[in-house]
Amino acid sequence: MDLKDIPDRWKKLNAETPPYRYFPNRNRKQTTVYSWLGLAAFTAFGWFLFQAIERYTESKEGMWRDYARTHMTFQQASMNKNTQEAFNEIKMQARRKRLGLPPEAPGSVEIVDPNGE
Repeated sequence: MDLKDIPDRWKKLNAETPPYRYFPNRNRKQTTVYSWLGLAAFTAFGWFLFQAIERYTESKEGMWRDYARTHMTFQQASMNKNTQEAFNEIKMQARRKRLGLPPEAPGSVEIVDPNGE
């Protein structure tokens, strides 16, 4: 088997109409247009789906808030509040560290000598 016996498929290739699997007779410009139209269509579909889900959850938000108030014990409510306070404290410490500030904010009752002594 010589190299000359192997058919050269690249000689048959036309750059304007490559051998596409789907819609085989399209050219490059049509492929570009189809790609952009597909991107726009799926983006629009995703946006409309997001809006529909957002609208649905907003209508349920009040119901879940009322349900949580009426069916939650005091212990569960205090656990939720403590968890939220702990997360807020962690976020504030991380923010202070990221800004290069000391870990604790200076207290408001500290007396600072205005003369600097």
